[in-house]
This record gives sequence, C-alpha cells and structure tokens, in this order.
Amino acid sequence: MAVSLLPHGPLALLRQTSFVLNGIVNFTQAGFHRNSKHFPSLSSGLTNLAGVLCVVTGANAGLGYAAALALANRGASVVCVCRNASRGEAAVSAIKAETGNENVTLQHCDISSLEDSRNLANFLRGKPVHCLINNAGVLLSERQTTVFNKKEVESSFAINTLGTFAVTETLMPNLMLAADAPHAQLGKPRVVTVTSGGMYTAPLESCDFDPPIAQAGRNFDGVKLYAMHKRQQVALTEHWHRSYPSITFVSMHPGWAETPGVQNALPSFSAQMQGKLRTPEQGADTVVWLASLPSDAPELQGGALYFDRQQVRKQLWFGFGTHHSEEAIKELGENLHKYI
Repeated sequence: MAVSLLPHGPLALLRQTSFVLNGIVNFTQAGFHRNSKHFPSLSSGLTNLAGVLCVVTGANAGLGYAAALALANRGASVVCVCRNASRGEAAVSAIKAETGNENVTLQHCDISSLEDSRNLANFLRGKPVHCLINNAGVLLSERQTTVFNKKEVESSFAINTLGTFAVTETLMPNLMLAADAPHAQLGKPRVVTVTSGGMYTAPLESCDFDPPIAQAGRNFDGVKLYAMHKRQQVALTEHWHRSYPSITFVSMHPGWAETPGVQNALPSFSAQMQGKLRTPEQGADTVVWLASLPSDAPELQGGALYFDRQQVRKQLWFGFGTHHSEEAIKELGENLHKYI
C-alpha cells in the first residue's frame, strides 16, 4: 500500500526543505548552464526525425510549445494536442512559420474528458505514433470539479493523473503500430511524461484520489495536490514500463522554468525568481533529447526518471517517506483503469 499523503508533519517539512535547497542549486537557469556542460553529445540523438510522428499534449504554450517547435524543426510530424482551440491554432501557425514544416497539425482535446481522449485516438486511427509527450498539466488555486466518464472528479486530478493515463491508454494501439514496425533510425516508440521536481515532496497515493488537501475552502492546497499527481505520473511510468515491454516509457522533470503556467499558478514564486528561472526551451531540452534518442542508446532506460539529460533518483536522499513499492504502483494502475 502507498503511504498516505500528509499535508503536515516532520517528514513533510524535511522533504520540503531538502527540495528547496536542491532546487536553488540545480533547478534554476544557473543549474541548467552548469549541468549542460556535461550533457551527452548531441550526436547521441537524431537531428533528422523525418518519418517520426510525435503527439504533444499542452502544446500551445510553455514547455509543450518549446518541445513541439524543436521536434518540428528536426522534421518530425507533430500533432499539437490543445485544450484551447484558438491558442492551439496560433501555436501551430507559429511553428509552421518558424520551421517551414507543414506537417504540424492541431487536435482540439481537453484531456480531462475521456470523450476527448477517445476523439484524439479516432483522429489518429491507423497511424503509428512514434513518440507521445504527456506534457499537459494544471496547478489550481481552488477546488474545481469536472465529469470524467460520468464520474465527478477533482479537476487537477482529472488533467494531471487521470488525463495523462487516459491519453496514454487510448493511444496504445497507435504506439503498438509503431512498435510492430519500428522507425528505421529511432527504433522503438516511446512515451515521455513531463513531471515536476515538486513530486520529490510527495509520497505515492494509489487509492485516495480526492484527499483532504483537495477539499474546498482553506483545506485546498493546489501545490501539494500537484506534487501528489506528479508523483503518480512517475509511478505510472514504471507501471507502463512493466506492462508494455515493446514501448519505452520514461519520465522527466524540467527544473524551474518560466512558463505561463508558472506565472498564473505561482505568481509570487515567479516574481521572486525573476531572471533565475529556466527558459521554456531549457526546460524542454531533456524532453526533446529523450524523444530523439535511438531506442538502443544506452542512455535511454525504460521506467527511469531524467533531469538535464541524466537519469536521476526518484526520491530525495534518505527518501523522507516517498519510497513506494511495486504493489502500490500496480494498485495505482488498477484503480485508474476503473475510470476508463
């Protein structure tokens, strides 16, 4: 069983303190510049992705836009999955104009809707997907709810955990098509899930998807809830890695990047860290690297978590209560399957 998510207490304080200290050293723009000096050679990733179909959720801004732009610049066909149709159209037009790549398309999809995820799968029916980038996410400041497959659920859970799970599962036939006929240079298809360094502050919750910190009023803590969901994404990556061996599943966290999402959800943090946060391109660098590595590259390890092109630990040093068992990971997958 997973450890319950505790909003307060000594372990939570130790996790938070360790996370902040680590973040100041490594997650900032200065950390990127320092770590990039040790990046593996660019030759370890493909610079020509012609014939590769990439699907990027949340591609209209921030990390998703930066990743979609970089992949299109390398010649990939890119499907930009966006909740806001007008912003998505603007993003696709901008990517085409900057890269000259006409194989960039928009699919309007709110991943907090199972119907929309199924529509996305229908749109891609019969097409092999070589790379799925699960980037869409949200950090809310107050409780909201939505209906997912006729069940009322808390909205950030519906997008961050349930939406990521549903999109990946509904596109599994497309990923399997790519696995059955691997791309000549890229090899096996892969799924790259963009998590957050904030997940280091949260243990895995595999059962209670509407915990006390998700309740309305002063109980609601969007930051802790977001961290919980991001920990679940890391666990799901392990779940999929064990379930679908013909596909490579990895997760990554971008550090602290200056994006519209951060500006809107954490305005005080964004203001305090002005000039110190990473650019969206720096935050998305490891996403693009993982998407373009040949599947037989030794750096690409299924089920692993990456940061700045390096495989990293999934817990802070000493763990502080965030270690989770294979049983808990399996339980998380089983419980999410009940929603779809």
